[in-house]
Amino acid sequence: MIYDVGSDPRLGKILKITAIALFVESILGIILLFLNNKYLNLITIALGSLTILIFSLLINQKNE
Repeated sequence: MIYDVGSDPRLGKILKITAIALFVESILGIILLFLNNKYLNLITIALGSLTILIFSLLINQKNE
């Protein structure tokens, strides 16, 4: 998908926050990867899924 952030500054802010959140979660996933408990990576999967869910809800929100 391609988004034009020039027409909607709110969308640009949402994209920046989402990108930062996903980056932090990926760093957390890399750190947890080196620990011996493989089930700890379920935390990063859950956080990533939650971030994408919030992102999709925010971009589809109607301005009323």
